Amino acid sequence: MHSYFNEDFIVSDHSSRLSIDKIYSDLKISPSYGGEVFRKIYGYAPRQYLTKLKIAQAKRLLQMPDLSVIDISEALGYRDPAHFSRQFKKWTENTPYQYRKSHQ
Repeated sequence: MHSYFNEDFIVSDHSSRLSIDKIYSDLKISPSYGGEVFRKIYGYAPRQYLTKLKIAQAKRLLQMPDLSVIDISEALGYRDPAHFSRQFKKWTENTPYQYRKSHQ
């Protein structure tokens, strides 16, 4: 399961929407069992964990001043930059712009 849920996968597969149910199907386990095992291993629900990985990658990308917040949100698979900004603020208590400014 870990090979599916890691930072490299999030970054390398940003062009397609990640389907957790597809991962469970590939592993030949039910979604309810997969979610239960996942929470025991990682301490988060699968979608929360993926968001956590995306936010970690966003922090790294925001330190690159030549990348716009829109480019970063698209690279991480967000369809709407405003949604990306809300998620980033929810997880970090800073907007992407505030984070970038404080880490330059």
